[in-house]
Amino acid sequence: MGLRYEKLRATRFAAVVAVLAALAPAGAIAQASSVKLLEARVEAHPEDPDAHFALAEAYRVGRYRVPAVLAYARLLSLEPNTARSAQARKRLDEIFGAGVKTDPHGSINLMMSSDSPRDEGDFGPVELVMSMSEALGQKGEKRTGQFANLPSAQQRLGSTLAVFAELPLSADTSAFATRFYGAFYRELHVKKGLEAFVKAAYGEQKAVTR
Repeated sequence: MGLRYEKLRATRFAAVVAVLAALAPAGAIAQASSVKLLEARVEAHPEDPDAHFALAEAYRVGRYRVPAVLAYARLLSLEPNTARSAQARKRLDEIFGAGVKTDPHGSINLMMSSDSPRDEGDFGPVELVMSMSEALGQKGEKRTGQFANLPSAQQRLGSTLAVFAELPLSADTSAFATRFYGAFYRELHVKKGLEAFVKAAYGEQKAVTR
């Protein structure tokens, strides 16, 4: 029964992803409307992994790099050990990997996107940390700080969420990613729960709820 349900859910969300992919970039207005509907679903059901996954995919298609990371991470903390969570971790690898580029001489350069939408918030400092964390991971350099003893993928996610949690509160209540995910990750950060959250996202301990 559990396997059948998981296959059914995966099929349903494969259809969601196909629709979102078809909407971007030509159907930008329709895609933006889809994002708003999915944000409303997440707000109404904050512990529903289906909702976070669908929103993460919509953010990714719409080039919202940081909001996509926030939503994928929340999904993973709720559902860390399924086929879908493996897909979400692959998506995170792709998003973080887009922040660096290796030239023919083997040098790693940071890539800052200039076309990321800003209506969900200005995440410049977070995107910089994402690129720097990915570069350090690719170089295999030893890190310091709160997440230094975690595996590389967990280090970069933890560092990203910590910087995001320290961003100033936005007065723009229409910026859902900043308002909704900001409140969640800020509370975790204040309570020193980010490390446990990141471990849960990678299946190392119990899933994190409100």
